[in-house]
Amino acid sequence: PITSSYEVFTMSYTGSLFGNERDPSVLLRALKKLDKKGIISSNSFQFLYAGKDGLQMERYFNCCDLSRYFNNMGLVSHQESLEIQSRSDVNVLLTSSTPNYQGVFTTKLSEYVGSQRPALVIVRGVRDEEMERYLHTLKAGKVFYGDPDIAAIENYIHDLISSRSDDRKEEPIADFRLTWANTYRVITGDL
Repeated sequence: PITSSYEVFTMSYTGSLFGNERDPSVLLRALKKLDKKGIISSNSFQFLYAGKDGLQMERYFNCCDLSRYFNNMGLVSHQESLEIQSRSDVNVLLTSSTPNYQGVFTTKLSEYVGSQRPALVIVRGVRDEEMERYLHTLKAGKVFYGDPDIAAIENYIHDLISSRSDDRKEEPIADFRLTWANTYRVITGDL
């Protein structure tokens, strides 16, 4: 991971929104509360988006009156995407789960874990215990769900902002290797 962070607290999302499948509205409602409380300002916070759906993401920010925080990086190379992830204070992953379809470990999740920066995962659908266990075991971030978790998302972001200003970070497991065997051990709780 690149050790230097951006000058201001930076949240990023790299990748596609897959039409309307990935909806950041819950996250934006939490950011709106932080904005109203003065915890974030345009001098101290930014949201970077890198991918093909910049105009769509920008519309979400405009609808919540948060456009001053949004920075559309557009399409970038894979290497630039990895650099954005490793310099960001938190990486956002939007995903979904159903009773028969949980524990989807995408390449993006692997990149986020590899960046050694916290992941803020918002799951649309049913509880995804595999995702929760994976991130918790690796100390790689937190998983949230819909509207009932807006206050928890707000608190998590506030804690990350405070951690940065206090220069304290929770260290991820340093010797973890992303292999099928280790991933299985994390999912099953044998790590």
